[in-house]
Amino acid sequence: MKLNDEQVKSDNPHPASSSQLRNLLRSVGLLRNSYYLSLALRDCVFDPWTTADYFQSEYGRAKDPWGYSQPLEQIRFKFALELLDQARGTAKFQRCFEIGCGEGIFTEFLEARCESLVSVDFCILALDRARKRKAWSRQVAFERWDLYHDPCTATYDLISIMEVLTYCSNPVVMRKAVTKLVHALRPSGYLLFTDGRRAGPFEDAWWSRFLLRSGTRIEEFLSKQPCLRRVATHRTETHVISLFCKVLGDSDTRLDRRQQPF
Repeated sequence: MKLNDEQVKSDNPHPASSSQLRNLLRSVGLLRNSYYLSLALRDCVFDPWTTADYFQSEYGRAKDPWGYSQPLEQIRFKFALELLDQARGTAKFQRCFEIGCGEGIFTEFLEARCESLVSVDFCILALDRARKRKAWSRQVAFERWDLYHDPCTATYDLISIMEVLTYCSNPVVMRKAVTKLVHALRPSGYLLFTDGRRAGPFEDAWWSRFLLRSGTRIEEFLSKQPCLRRVATHRTETHVISLFCKVLGDSDTRLDRRQQPF
């Protein structure tokens, strides 16, 4: 039976305490939201992870500091590779650019799928380990390159950027980086993006769509680029994995018939 408001008021033995509890819970939510907003704004100002120093320190402590060889990360790689394989069919991507290659763990999977692969990172220690990881084929090259400061003069059929943009805390800097990525893609070229999800206000709060501090929000921002079309997306509890295709022009939404996405 549905009770009306008068019945609820009369049957509630502690109306004042219930109201106080609701107000307390509401204030806690506001405090929590404000707390995470302050963290996001602090990082936006200082942007501590867009230089190599932090990553040099992490790689200096241990090999594979983020556990990319672990089963959970391998599942993420599996989803990403499925997107690539469905897009390329039986052919290989001709000219590929891997941003944030780290120690070359995902590079091994890309090697077999690319005619030419340039894998870059701005961490010298990670690049040194990547070069020594195995005897690479001649089509793989490792270079030091900084997404946020170095120009990109070449264009590519595939750009892979995994677990990179989430470390950019300044949305202005990120928008410039995304523009650089889009310009580096050839028409009908593919952009493979993966990044970590963050629970709570980083994805749900009103400010999250502007500060772009989670993989979900970054993926949404990429999908709004006028010359990128989302081909497919896979979300897990921890990550978002998406493949985008560059359309033929800023105002042309047709795709090159020779490389139709699945």
